[in-house]
Order: sequence, then C-alpha cells, then structure tokens
Amino acid sequence: MFAIILITTCLIELLIIVVLLIKICQIKRQLSKKENKSLYTQSQESLDYLSEDVSDVDFIALRILNYCENDKSILSRSFGLVDLAKVIGTNRNYTSKAINNSLKTNFSQLKNYYRVRYVCEEFIENQSLSQNEMFELSQFASLSSFTAAFDRHTGFSPRKWCDDIVRRVGRGEGVDVYDYIKKLELKGYNYKNLK
Repeated sequence: MFAIILITTCLIELLIIVVLLIKICQIKRQLSKKENKSLYTQSQESLDYLSEDVSDVDFIALRILNYCENDKSILSRSFGLVDLAKVIGTNRNYTSKAINNSLKTNFSQLKNYYRVRYVCEEFIENQSLSQNEMFELSQFASLSSFTAAFDRHTGFSPRKWCDDIVRRVGRGEGVDVYDYIKKLELKGYNYKNLK
C-alpha cells in the first residue's frame, strides 16, 4: 500500500513538473515575441498587413529595412551580416538572400547606403560639418571608401554635394536627403510609405 502511495505521489509530482515546464516554454516564447516586437518599434506593426502579400524572403527584406530605418547599429564598422540576421531573427543565408534578391543589392552596399544617407541627413541639419567630420561620422574605414560610396549613392563627390546643399539652403530652397539619394524599394513598396 505504501509503495502505491509513493508511486502515485511521484507521478503527481512528475506531472506538475511537466506542466510547469510547458508553462515556462510558453512564457519564454511570449517574451521572445515581445522582445522582437520592441526591436522594430511601432512601424513593425505596419508590416503585418503585408505578410500575406509578399513572399517570405520579401518579408524578411521588409523587416531588414524596418530595422535599418529605426536603429543606427547598421552604421557601425563592426556590425556585420550575422549581427543583422540575429536581430531580424533569421539566419545569415536567409538575410543575405533577402538583401540580394529582394533589395537587389548586397549587405555591404546596404550598409554603405545607410551610412551615406546618415551623413547627408547630418550635414543638412548642420552645414558647418567639415568633410573630415562627415567621414568620421560615416564609420567608413578609409576616406577613399567613403568618397566612392558617397558618389555611388548621391552622384556627387562629398565636396560638390556639400556645396550644392549650402547653395540651395542659401537660396531658401527646401532640401530633402531624398533629392539626392534614391529611396529603397521592394517590389513596388516604397518603404517610406509604410511608416
């Protein structure tokens, strides 16, 4: 009789442990979802309605754009493709495939795009920045890399671009960074319209 009570007690305790483990797993999943959601701020919610209209790779690309628009980590020299994949919640291969196929660029060029755009936005706000200060803000490894990327994304050397901005502002014209840098798009979805 004592053995039956002991076995029954052990089975009940085991059942309680299993239930608790299931609850812990559910809570971890919910916390993980909440943490991921906070990474993308409010604009992530604007992507949800697109999930049925685009492929998985395109949806990953939208998540990448959303992250890059809302977080300055992409500007850092040390931020790599693996880091982006971790933040997005997928692996390096899917992240690379989304950038290459959906955005028609590669990780390096995507990173350079955001670096150049950031420097342009900063200069529009503060035209007293020197080219050396712009280079330092951009986080490029060399001045020649900065100049080449700047020309690729704006069509101007940094000096000519700065002169044009100063001239336009001096004439009282409104200046927008997108007057010079093409907005990133994904199959007809202009990212800036999703915000």
